[in-house]
Amino acid sequence: MLVCVGPRGVESMGRSRLISESRISAEKAQEIAFSYLENHGFRDMTLIAAEEGGGTARMKFASTQDGALCLDNFVRISVALDDGSIYSYDATRYSDDVPELNWNCDEETARESLPDSVSVSGSRKVIVQRPGGEYMACYEFDCTGSEGESLRIYADGSDGRQCRIQLEGV
Repeated sequence: MLVCVGPRGVESMGRSRLISESRISAEKAQEIAFSYLENHGFRDMTLIAAEEGGGTARMKFASTQDGALCLDNFVRISVALDDGSIYSYDATRYSDDVPELNWNCDEETARESLPDSVSVSGSRKVIVQRPGGEYMACYEFDCTGSEGESLRIYADGSDGRQCRIQLEGV
């Protein structure tokens, strides 16, 4: 077992062992992970990604604030599917500091900043980090472009202007 301790306590942990056949479901592994996080002081966490492989269920949990997912403030955790033990844990990208954010703009106003050539299939409130490390309130829009490409467009939660565009699946 490898344990890394920093100023906040245990920041990451990993085991190296062979995992026998899977005996628990991915759903049960998620319950174990949620319980582990709650027992270690992590509150308001949302599962944002999950996958299985190599005898483990690997999950990524993001914190939430003001009903928004903090996409760059997360914990990764893996559960061994043979005995339900915590196989790895990584909180090096997590902070319990709550940034001051500006949500002066509503989602409808932010949606108006999108190009007419895209169709929106989904949206949510998110908090992302700017390149300098500062947190920013945003509306995230899942879109399809005029040529069928999948886009993720972010609009600033303070004024509704577009601030980031990601081409998905590339």
